[in-house]
Amino acid sequence: MENTQKMKRPQAIKDEAKEWLEYGARVHHIGKYKGYEVYSVDFPDGMITGYPIILLYKEGEPVLELQYEAERFFGDSVFDIMRIAAKNTRDRQKAARLEKKQSI
Repeated sequence: MENTQKMKRPQAIKDEAKEWLEYGARVHHIGKYKGYEVYSVDFPDGMITGYPIILLYKEGEPVLELQYEAERFFGDSVFDIMRIAAKNTRDRQKAARLEKKQSI
């Protein structure tokens, strides 16, 4: 079964988030959206940044850093992208569990 919590972050994501990580932020994989791997940048309690920051990664392409402008590029808000990516992950995990049960 896929475990997104332990998924290794690509170097491009680490490089893009380096400055935030120095301030104590964490980068978490959320799921997939339109062929991109979606990562959220989560800041420590008490740090207010306004809109969430997400990083979209696709092999061989530059990392996209999105906040409020996400809708302009994809037609979905940053909140919608995060919700869709998380739902896609849950759906893949559910399918993997069902497949495992059927193979027994």
